[in-house]
Amino acid sequence: MKKLSDREPIRIDWHRLLPGLFLWTVLASSVCAQSVVVEVQPSSIPAAVSYSEVQARVILKNPTSSAIKGLVLSAMTNDGFEIQIGTQSARSLSAGQSAVWPIKIKNLNRARIPGTILLDAQYRAAAGDTQHAFTTVAITSETDGSTKPVEASIEGNFDSVSEQRPGTGSLLVTNNLSVPVQVSVQSHTPVNTFVAPVVESFEVAPRSVASKEIKLNAQKQITPGTYYVVFELEAQWNLGAAVEKRRVVVSKQATAGVFFESEVLKALGVPSLLVLPGCLVIFTMQLLLTLGIWGLKNDSKLPELTVSSPGFWIVAISFSGLFAIGYAYVTDHNYLIRYGPEDLRNVWLVSIGVGIVFYLLGAGSTAKHRRDYIPTADDSPTTILKKLSKNRLAILRPEVQFKLNGVDLNGYVVERIDEEQTKVWVIPSIITDWGSTAEALKAQEEFQKGVDGRSDPESLAKQLEDAMQRNYVTVRWASKSAVPNPFHLKVEMITNYGQPDVVFGV
Repeated sequence: MKKLSDREPIRIDWHRLLPGLFLWTVLASSVCAQSVVVEVQPSSIPAAVSYSEVQARVILKNPTSSAIKGLVLSAMTNDGFEIQIGTQSARSLSAGQSAVWPIKIKNLNRARIPGTILLDAQYRAAAGDTQHAFTTVAITSETDGSTKPVEASIEGNFDSVSEQRPGTGSLLVTNNLSVPVQVSVQSHTPVNTFVAPVVESFEVAPRSVASKEIKLNAQKQITPGTYYVVFELEAQWNLGAAVEKRRVVVSKQATAGVFFESEVLKALGVPSLLVLPGCLVIFTMQLLLTLGIWGLKNDSKLPELTVSSPGFWIVAISFSGLFAIGYAYVTDHNYLIRYGPEDLRNVWLVSIGVGIVFYLLGAGSTAKHRRDYIPTADDSPTTILKKLSKNRLAILRPEVQFKLNGVDLNGYVVERIDEEQTKVWVIPSIITDWGSTAEALKAQEEFQKGVDGRSDPESLAKQLEDAMQRNYVTVRWASKSAVPNPFHLKVEMITNYGQPDVVFGV
């Protein structure tokens, strides 16, 4: 027995074998090239769980030389997809023809993604036996069209929101999903500033935008300023048996104010309610002074408090502080912290009332002094002489020239001019017309002696009054180049100061 190593090697006759191998390869290639083919377009479909469905088409091609019939398309998956196969009218295919089935893949929100679907195209060849052509379609995972399933924003104007004038706007919610979304809203506002808006729950349809009106009211008493109003949204939707939730927070800047406060402060030129009481008191007293109530405006020594002067604000701020303390004591409410329209009304009315009371008290307490010492436009020449005496002034008074309504006039200053005094009383010269009787001439002589001797103005006034009672003299104001009666002149209108001279004219 020969050993294996001693055996003769196997010899292959390639010249005889190669023609057979070539013929077998050609026959096999011909069979493969002519087999029925099924394909899906597209072969891979990206989808998200929020999609309602995706579509594709299945194409069965018959490249063979013989017809096929009994065409049936079926699908199978283990990933939970629902496949709806459209109708294909042709039940058979001739050589070289193709058949197309539209398919819809549903139930994506309950299926497993990524997943695979196996498609089976069944047919019968000419020989009558049933055959199958298989292909697969892949469902790949894709995020939703937006990185945010639900988006929200607030549109509208929330400037100058008050109890009587609410701010209005809209809450816009965008649903980027292919399923409806249920939205509930909870609003958050600063304490003791706004009334939290109430927004009922609502549903947003798939791939759409919903709008809800927002009405923002201020509370009765607030601290004016700019604040943020926050809206917290909870969006909920179903993905099969699962429930998805998202929280979205949006905010809007809003300005809280008191109704009509800004209009009042702007009209008065007052910077804040905090100093309004003091300003109103001064404004009220200035108004009564301008109207000439109880003749207080005749006093040239009254201080003029303008809004631009430091004295005005010292008085206004001091009174406002005391007023706030008194208001808190009476009402048990500190409007320096929070206030509303009722507080604005109370501050307005009480401050004006206090201004009236202060004015009347001041005017009443000084009425007698003013009657005795302060000139008025209705004073007679003898009354002015008596007031000169009470003010310890002589009949020698400075003569001034001034321009009034474009006319140059002159007069005598009948009171002392202090620094920063804005007004001063001036009078025309006093004219005395004496009678021609002996008694009248004698009275005139006595009066002239008093004038030449610079007698006290009051004694001269009594001489004139006595002579007038006896009809010896008539006393009047000079009308030539002078005002017709005592005049309260603005110091700034004086154009020239002359030397002192007697107030009696010729």
